[in-house]
This record gives sequence, C-alpha cells and structure tokens, in this order.
Amino acid sequence: MRLQKHKPIIGHTKIVEFLEKSMAGGNPAHAYLFLGPEQVGKSTVARWVAGQLLQDDRLKSVGPTLEAHPDISIVVRERDEKTGNLKSNISIEQIRNLRERLSMSSMHGGHKVALIEGADFMSIEASNAMLKTLEEPTSKTTIVLTASNEARLPATISSRCQTFRFGLVAADRIVKALVDAGQSQVKAEQIAAVSFGRPGAALEYAADSEHLNEHMQEVKSLQQLIDLPLSARLKYVSENTPKGAAGREEVLDKFGTWERVLRDQLLASLGCDELTAIKSRSQAKQPAKTLKTLQACRQALLKNTNPQLTLENFLINL
Repeated sequence: MRLQKHKPIIGHTKIVEFLEKSMAGGNPAHAYLFLGPEQVGKSTVARWVAGQLLQDDRLKSVGPTLEAHPDISIVVRERDEKTGNLKSNISIEQIRNLRERLSMSSMHGGHKVALIEGADFMSIEASNAMLKTLEEPTSKTTIVLTASNEARLPATISSRCQTFRFGLVAADRIVKALVDAGQSQVKAEQIAAVSFGRPGAALEYAADSEHLNEHMQEVKSLQQLIDLPLSARLKYVSENTPKGAAGREEVLDKFGTWERVLRDQLLASLGCDELTAIKSRSQAKQPAKTLKTLQACRQALLKNTNPQLTLENFLINL
C-alpha cells in the first residue's frame, strides 16, 4: 500500500469548516484547545490550521516541512537521552523557550503559530508559565493546544482557549480514506475495526503490518485474560511488564487498547451492536464496572504508580 505523503484529515468536517471560515475572515482565535482521544486527528487538524495561518501553500496540506518554517514553534514531550523513553512532562524550560520565540517578530512579517501537542502533560510549573502567555496575547499569534485528558489540564488554561471537542470517526469514513490511499476494501474494513474510530491509528496500521498484528494481538489478549484464572493473569503480568519508564509506557498503551475493547463490550451489553467496532467472544461480566476500574488504574499510572502493581490491580479485579 502506498500512503499519501501528507496525512489527510479524516472526519471532523464541522470543526474544519468552522475554523476555515474563521481564518478566511481574518479572525482566528488567539488560542485553540483541541480535546479528544489519542490519534483521533487533533494534531493533524492543528497542523492544517498552522499551514492556513502561515499562508504557505507548501504547508496547507499538513506536510513534513511544517517544522522547518521559521514562524512556527512546536512543543512536544521530549525523550530521555539515556533510555529513549518519553519524559513524564513537558517542562517549564520548554515553555520558557516557547515564550521567548513568540516574543520575537515574525520572520516573514505574517502570523506566528505555536503548537503544544499533549498539553495535558505540562508540568505545574510549565502550565503556570503557559498561562502567562495566554493572558498576554501578542498580535498575529495563534497557539493551538492538543490534549487527550481534560482533567489533567488546569481550568485556567482551558478557559482562555476556544475549545473544540474531537470525537471518534465513523468506520465508513476511515475505510473510504484507506481505500482512496490504495488499500483493499477487505483490509481497510479490518483496519478500521481495530482502530476504534481513530484515523491516526488506522493510517499507522495500514503503513506497518507488523504494528497492526501487534495491536490485534493486544486486542485479543484482554479477551483471553478474561477467561483465565487469577494465577494465570498474575503470571501474565510478571512476563509482560518491562521495568521502569518503558513499563509505564507499555502498560499505558495496553490500558488504552483495553479501554476501547471494554467500551465495545459495554455497548454490546446495552444492545448497541451497531455501534461496536469488534465482536468479542469473551465478555467481562460487568463491563461498566470493569471499564471504570481500568480508567482509575490508568489515572493512577499517570500519577507515577508502579506499572506492574497497577496492572496486577486491574487484572485482580477483572
């Protein structure tokens, strides 16, 4: 399969149309907040907004040249030089550097844009520094923040942004995008099902069959664990949890996938089969309660609880 060079915007038509009208009228907001699940398309739309505001035709289709533009600043969680793992937070130093860049004049005499991806991972100090920037807007500057966990983002930040909520994208839209990119109908439908309404994930799986197979195995693993005795579940934890930060990221990924599987099981238990992405043979006895337990464990893990103990806690209560 040959995917497009630039990531297409899949779904979110009303949001894109509203933003397009605002920018065409020369009236963009000083700050936008894009909220929604991971890989649902928030960053893709944010980068499209940047291309529109910078008035550079090379950037308007969300291309790789975006980072090289002198009037854009992109802030993401950095990686630890020793381990290669993502750091826990966006640091205050990163936000201070951003503030310094935004205080300078535009290189091209036009708009300046800042993208903060994963703004819900800003440290407390970084959030406070970011608040000062939002409280002191400069002309021709737009800041776009993306976040998956609204609860982790201070209300003082979100209240100063124009907020857009990104929902999951219908499977048929994802299928059409994959087919248009050269994927077969059958494969596109399979990928869309296990992407659970997340176009970014679908594009990754379409480009990397090994990654797709790993994800499908992770989907099946929860279904298999449901039927295992407690001793076997605990053995699974000891054999599948790396130590340190790598373990935390891996367990977070598991919880993300399992949360989507449990959501499907909950919908099925309520008789909403037409809304489910996959058909599970093994069902949690109480999917609503199990989903709530998993979400609590995921939040605890984000607060730096021990990954192995957190995973054990969930599987004991499965």
